[in-house]
Amino acid sequence: MRDTARGRHTPEHGAPPWRHRQTAATAAVLIAAAALGACATTPQQRYQSDLAAMNAACDFHSRPALQPIVGKIPLSPAELDDIPLSMLADDATPTPPERAAIDAYWHAWRSTCKPIKDRFLATYFGGEPSVISVARLATAARRHTLIDLAAGRQTYAQANRTLQQIGAAETAAVALLRSSGETPQQAAAIQALGVIASMEADSPPSPDPQPFP
Repeated sequence: MRDTARGRHTPEHGAPPWRHRQTAATAAVLIAAAALGACATTPQQRYQSDLAAMNAACDFHSRPALQPIVGKIPLSPAELDDIPLSMLADDATPTPPERAAIDAYWHAWRSTCKPIKDRFLATYFGGEPSVISVARLATAARRHTLIDLAAGRQTYAQANRTLQQIGAAETAAVALLRSSGETPQQAAAIQALGVIASMEADSPPSPDPQPFP
């Protein structure tokens, strides 16, 4: 029933039309805001997502050509971060099939993993050239280590310990370069930079220039 004297809707007729329109508009805004919130990602979430994608692309355990060296050298970032004791205690040197697999691993890493890692570093560390330089030094040191392993100049245990040392040095050096001012890890990180540089500089060249281009 309408109150004609005051021009208002009585309770039995419900809310006026303008109030329904206002409620619908408010609901639409809330729904849109919720949708945007669900789709939004923080920089940390994007970083973690890209890191996970890079780690997945750099896992070579399932490659048929690399099966002879599964369990011999780390074939994924996770394995490289925590090299199993069995690898660190393996005093054998590679057999001919294993040498071929080591060479195949390096080619696979360069063609598949390295471009992704380079993009990752450029995206998240592009403003810090020293970080990228450390990563390149570490890559060169790993290459020389694999050359020595494939040539029989190192056992698996020796090579894996060297790879472990390179990884720890790279992590410490990057932590230093990304930090501002003095940090408790500064001395260790400075030493780590020297370790990486010396590994890259002191490793003898491969007797066969064909592998590991």
